[in-house]
Amino acid sequence: MIKEVKLKIENSKFNVIIDENKKGKIPLLFLHGFTGSAADWTFLFEAITPDVFPIALDLPGHGKSLNLEDKFYNLENFDLVINAIAENFNFNQFILAGYSMGGRAAYRYAVNFPEKLLGLIIESATPGLAEKEFKEERFKADKELAEKISQNGIEWFVDFWFSQSIFSSMKNLPEKEVESVKQKRLENNPAELAKALLGGSQGKVEHVWNKLYKINFPLLLIDGEEDKKYRFLDTLVLKEVSAGRRVTVKGAGHNIHLEKPEEFIILVNRFIEKEIKGNENE
Repeated sequence: MIKEVKLKIENSKFNVIIDENKKGKIPLLFLHGFTGSAADWTFLFEAITPDVFPIALDLPGHGKSLNLEDKFYNLENFDLVINAIAENFNFNQFILAGYSMGGRAAYRYAVNFPEKLLGLIIESATPGLAEKEFKEERFKADKELAEKISQNGIEWFVDFWFSQSIFSSMKNLPEKEVESVKQKRLENNPAELAKALLGGSQGKVEHVWNKLYKINFPLLLIDGEEDKKYRFLDTLVLKEVSAGRRVTVKGAGHNIHLEKPEEFIILVNRFIEKEIKGNENE
């Protein structure tokens, strides 16, 4: 049974979606991208291998994780949230999956607490920006965008966000599906999104490229054929992580789980069966 759980962490409340019937199975925590929500992952809950307990979290400033303590909007403090979830549901080790901004949070957790992860799934994400000049430029751009979100409102922002070239491959989806995604994004609170954007900016958050060697457990990188930037970044990650492997999904762009959900499910299930459970027949 899929249900929402309100999890209190210090003086803040986070929203989590779980499949309660699968408690006690292998935990798999999903982290969505900027403008998304925990609900983005529920399509996987029924399709994922029966041995897994799926959990999806509304990141700070998204979904129903709102009006939090200021420190929780800073992505560098997000490890506190992940550890609190693990403690609340009483698991010592788990699989972590993250997309885009959620993937950056997952990378940070993986290098800070490698002993707690059974495996890591990264979709279209980077360990961060390393070059100082690029970081300064990015933070300036994110700060300007955050101000525009607050000033112009959510409708302006959603139109702007999906007009970016990184999401151009969404044109291959049925129009009704694209509109449905946009409608969900319109439910976001602009002030909360602005805070999340600043707190999670690649221009502010410290990169973890220099710590990737700590990932000594199975790593699956999923990128889209049409997303050249993140395909290149994944190539660089694989040079640092001997335990990693990468799959590029044909016909997909940045958001593979949206554009190619069936293929995404297959990749996740194969990773669990082969890399986590050790079933060589998969």
